[in-house]
Amino acid sequence: MKFSWEFNLMKGKNPQHTAAFLNGYDERNFESEEIAARESGQNSVDAGRDIDQKTTELVFQEISLNKEKKDEFLKLINFDLSMRPRVNDFGNEKIEFKKSLDSVFGDDDMKLLLIRDYGTCGLGGNWQEYEREDHFGRLVLALNLDDKARGDSNSGGSFGLGKTAYAKSSQVNTVFYHSVFKGTERSNGANRRLMGTGIYPSHNHENKKYGGFAYIGESIGENEVKPFENKAAEDLWDQINSLCSTDISRKSNEYGTDILILMSSLNLGKIRESIENYYFPAILQKKLTVRFIDNSGEQFFPNIRDREDLDQFVRLYEQAVNGKEIKEKEPRIKFIPYDDPPVPLSPIRPKYPEIAQEAGIEGTVVVQVFVDDRGRVKDTVILKGIPNTGLDESAAAAIRSVRFRPAKQRERAVGVWISIPVNF
Repeated sequence: MKFSWEFNLMKGKNPQHTAAFLNGYDERNFESEEIAARESGQNSVDAGRDIDQKTTELVFQEISLNKEKKDEFLKLINFDLSMRPRVNDFGNEKIEFKKSLDSVFGDDDMKLLLIRDYGTCGLGGNWQEYEREDHFGRLVLALNLDDKARGDSNSGGSFGLGKTAYAKSSQVNTVFYHSVFKGTERSNGANRRLMGTGIYPSHNHENKKYGGFAYIGESIGENEVKPFENKAAEDLWDQINSLCSTDISRKSNEYGTDILILMSSLNLGKIRESIENYYFPAILQKKLTVRFIDNSGEQFFPNIRDREDLDQFVRLYEQAVNGKEIKEKEPRIKFIPYDDPPVPLSPIRPKYPEIAQEAGIEGTVVVQVFVDDRGRVKDTVILKGIPNTGLDESAAAAIRSVRFRPAKQRERAVGVWISIPVNF
């Protein structure tokens, strides 16, 4: 078996091109790592909800292929024969994508990012249909679905434009999806699938106009492919596995999905920070476990309790979950003598909230701040604020983001409360 490619032509009824996908996904200015973390986390948590496994596992793993292994991989997926002839079709307006393609065919190693989940339903259903239980079709093949696959207990997550997060995280906009799931009548007995997708700039090639979407799978006709299934999918994934320096195989009883991003541009540390930001409740409740594996094979995990900026949110969340009344310890603020006050090591630069700026609201917010003996801001209280404008929150956030030289009493660092005015 070998991979074949299908490129969508801009002709016939309802032709589709990729411009909206490549340019219009992120209206909220999230970083790529945030988008990938949000999409991966949400899809995995949804896909693991209400099935036998109580905890969903999510793994982000870096993989590097040297030139020899990279060339074998590109030959296996037929990337060379399918994309090399198109390199010059991406003109000056798509110069960055063209540079990335040139890099693929060069002597550099290839960086891959593998996103895996376990304890989920996988991507089952009918791959040619897009009902709520057709998880493979909805994630890998469907365009412009903006609802959630929440029709049954084996939910497959949110499959709208979010799928673009994976393609945009690849410098060559190419992603492979491999999944193991329970075979059903709707999946025609299939229990494993493998397919690749590309979301490339639209282009002209050999006097034909292409919209930029590509699908990489088993040939079923001229310029038409389908996912590899069952033994064929397993054999091809095993061939990809053989090129990697670490084992990425998946047994037939390990339900879940593997998303392999080619030439990943994502930073593993930033993904971890985003996972901590958005999924600390699921992690604390042990509904989700997350591992990160770098190129060297070293594993690391979320450090939620070591995040000073998350401390108050974690504390309030745990109090709410445990049904405890949320109240401050008394006394909260007390005078601690010092000889030298804390000094910020960088300027305190608050963001001016848009709502306040448009309304022309100005003034000074006075924040009482506790700076510990290591120069870290551990608590903030608004002494004099401008409520319901966002200015109080912005001032406190700006102060919390700054490290201080700690206060000193008799040449010894001490934690103290100080008042800091923030002008808008």
